[in-house]
This record gives sequence, structure tokens and C-alpha cells, in this order.
Amino acid sequence: EIANPEAHICELSSKDSSFSCKLTVRRGRGYTAAVDTGEDMNQIGLIPVDAPFSPVLRVRYSIEATRVGKYTNYDRLIMEIWTDGTIKPQMAMVESAKIFRKHLNPFIQFDEARHGMAVVHEVQALDAAAERRRERIMGLLSEPIERLDLSTRARNCLDVADVATLGDLVFKTNEELLAIKNLGQTVLTEIDRKLSDLDLNIGMNAEEFAVPAGEENE
Repeated sequence: EIANPEAHICELSSKDSSFSCKLTVRRGRGYTAAVDTGEDMNQIGLIPVDAPFSPVLRVRYSIEATRVGKYTNYDRLIMEIWTDGTIKPQMAMVESAKIFRKHLNPFIQFDEARHGMAVVHEVQALDAAAERRRERIMGLLSEPIERLDLSTRARNCLDVADVATLGDLVFKTNEELLAIKNLGQTVLTEIDRKLSDLDLNIGMNAEEFAVPAGEENE
């Protein structure tokens, strides 16, 4: 689905002119400059362009004093988020919070280094923790969807889409789930909350949890 059909592609010099082209569409995150796309910048007939992948167009925030009961030393955060329509502002907020949390995980897992301990030992400890998490998540992926204890409405929606295991669910994107009949934002939020309790989330990378070649038959 084209989210921005009004995008300006080119201008023709006359009404008799004709134009045709092939467009390459890719998934990504953040921003990729044309020179970093891997395309040959000198190839005739090819025009690499910068690729802004972020669905968030604009964010504005403000902080104001607020009162909670008799306490007045609280702050209220007000955020306004504009997106390109491929994701709802609420979900953009949720996804950005998840990304931020993942970036902070190394600091959360990092224990105070003992005097004289080599940094490499700390890195190895973090790698081991990450591998243990990966193994635990891989064990969860084969669990039935009933593990989430979802509402009847949510279970019925997933049954219609033949989503039987946690693996079937977490490798789907928000857009794929919202395309399921009767599955709306309320159900999506419920699913996302239940998954987060297991340290899982919608849109996980299937390649990250694929079984390495040679281990399938062990």
C-alpha cells in the first residue's frame, strides 16, 4: 500500500511527454543517505536517493507543573506526534520507548567492575547474558498463544489468522496484525502489553532467533 500517493516524483515538460520508471522499496530504520544504499552511484539510468525510513514527521513536547493530590512538585509531559500515516502516533511512542529501553539495557546489566578486572570480562558477561536471553526467548516462541491469557476477543482474532504460537505472533508487524479482521488498536495494545510481560514484542526480527545451520538435527 502506498502511504503517500501525493509524493512528488517528477515534472514533464509537455503534455505529450511520457514517463516510466521502476522504484525500489526497502524496509529500514532511521535515515540512509544515497551513498550508503549500496547502489552504484555512477550507473546510467539509476538514481539512488536518500531514504528517510522513520514514519515520524514531527514531534513537539512541553513540560508543565502539575499537582497530584496535595503534592505540587510534579511535572506533566505533553507530547504531540505527527506521523506519515503508516503508524499511529500512540504506537510510534510505544516503539520509541522500547528502542530507548534496549539502548539502556547494557547499562542496566552492567555490574560494577571489580578493581583490576579487564573490560573484556565485562563484555563477555554481557554477551553471555544476551545469549541466555536469546535461548529463553527461543524456548518461548513455540509456546501456544494461550500462554498470554488474552481476552476472548483477542484470541478469536488470532484464531481467525491462524496465529497459534508466540512465534507466529511476535514476528508479525503492527500493520499485519491490524489487518486481521476485528483486530483494532485496543486489542493490539492488549497483545503488546501481554508480550512485554514475557520480554517479547511485536515485530521481532525472525533472523535474530533463527536456528544456526547445523544445529537443527542436534
